[in-house]
Amino acid sequence: MKHLIIIKEFDDLIAGEKVKVRFYFDDETEIFSFQTNPQLKDKSQADFHNFGGGTSIDDEYKHLKYKYYNTYKKEFSDIDKIRNNPNF
Repeated sequence: MKHLIIIKEFDDLIAGEKVKVRFYFDDETEIFSFQTNPQLKDKSQADFHNFGGGTSIDDEYKHLKYKYYNTYKKEFSDIDKIRNNPNF
């Protein structure tokens, strides 16, 4: 059974939209991940990001933080859809 442990939770701004961010550790798979609520979709994206996708997981926490701040956040500049995250 998957057991996600919240290791960090904070408010942040992505392209001007306030989101809550959670970083998790799955103690079964030993993988770190993150999610946001609400979920955002930029005009340049085909759909919302899926939880567990390549950008949102890593086996090292420091790499995941880098992905969040230096890859994920930079993917958004022109938000066209916002929805509640049902997994949050």
